[in-house]
Amino acid sequence: MNAIMGMSHLALQTELNPKQHDYLKKIDGSARILLRLINDILDFSKIEARKLDIESIPFHLDEVFQSLSNLVADDIQEKGLEFLFDIAPDTPMNLMGDPLRIGQILNNLVINALKFTETG
Repeated sequence: MNAIMGMSHLALQTELNPKQHDYLKKIDGSARILLRLINDILDFSKIEARKLDIESIPFHLDEVFQSLSNLVADDIQEKGLEFLFDIAPDTPMNLMGDPLRIGQILNNLVINALKFTETG
């Protein structure tokens, strides 16, 4: 899946006619959706088997937000929306926890907002 996403991303950086660009955008979008689904299924399997490990590592919250922004940028652009983070000034950016799981939760919230509302 990573190869499909990587190669479609690289191909989208080249000169393409509109039809080719459209095809590659659809491939890339579908691959991202499939990857999310695969990851969710794997996580559910781990939860059921009581094997899901939650990390407790230092991380920067701004990196989680940047990654989230990169993941959902195409979906947001397709809806013609603007994606803004409204973070309270006293929110600590250096945290301990599981940045992957926090990112997954935020990603699911954003994707559901985009999917089930007109304005995200």
